[in-house]
Amino acid sequence: MDFLQLRYFQTVADFEHMTRAAKELTIAQPSLSQTISRLEEELGFSLFDREGRNIKLNQFGKIFLKGVDKAFSELESAKLEMAELAGESRNQISLSVMHIPLLPNIISQFRKTYPFVNFQVSMHSPLRLVEQLEKGEIDLCVTYFPIEKEGISWINLMEDEVFIVVPDTHHLARRDSIQLKEVADEQFIHREPTNPFRMLTDGFCEKAGFTPKIAFELEEPGSIHHYVEEGLGVSFLTEHTLRYSHYEKIVPLHIEQPVCTRTIGMAWKTERYTSKVVREFREFMIGYFKELS
Repeated sequence: MDFLQLRYFQTVADFEHMTRAAKELTIAQPSLSQTISRLEEELGFSLFDREGRNIKLNQFGKIFLKGVDKAFSELESAKLEMAELAGESRNQISLSVMHIPLLPNIISQFRKTYPFVNFQVSMHSPLRLVEQLEKGEIDLCVTYFPIEKEGISWINLMEDEVFIVVPDTHHLARRDSIQLKEVADEQFIHREPTNPFRMLTDGFCEKAGFTPKIAFELEEPGSIHHYVEEGLGVSFLTEHTLRYSHYEKIVPLHIEQPVCTRTIGMAWKTERYTSKVVREFREFMIGYFKELS
């Protein structure tokens, strides 16, 4: 068993498709298949269930992948620690986030103290964020779905209230607050069903006893307020989105019942070595949101 076999296995496990994995690794597909077969022979276990050209990681493969991911993560941590010890640490922070409008301001403020830090920022679903953390692909993630998993540290940064927003011509626009059930018959402008924020607010509606009637499903959350302003429906927006955006023709309404909030938090892999600049940014984030709250 060698390093190359493990890297090939990890890639095939990620794609669960031999041809795509071979393309990713820039090697011939027959060569990749032979490498995986030799690995399975050495281990004494089949790692994939095969049905024609389709392959799927089986229970043995899932156990082995967990160990391989951990091994690569430990190696990467060791490289980072050695680089910092030698004074060669890269001023780089890899960050994965969900939609957080404050992020540009956070990075800008941090760079006033650390002007040479480079950020690698990506946006992913909650499931993908956890996967990235476990594999050591990122230093930190910021999300509004708390991560409670062994080996991952989580800290709450702030509670973010979720409002109903209506056009300023709406019959509810003169109100300060409502019961969520009062908009049960309204047309909603929302994100696509798989969007995490949509899933969160659908849960609020379920607690209020209704399923929202969706008039428009938008991939770009930044355009939702335009549809609301034109009187095409109502929607959900969060406190910190409203605070740092300037919407003139929509009115936010506090929801009295049920309680509608989301928790913004930060997570990192507990045992993964992090550089000084990552640790500084982590503490900066905690202080930033504490002051904001």
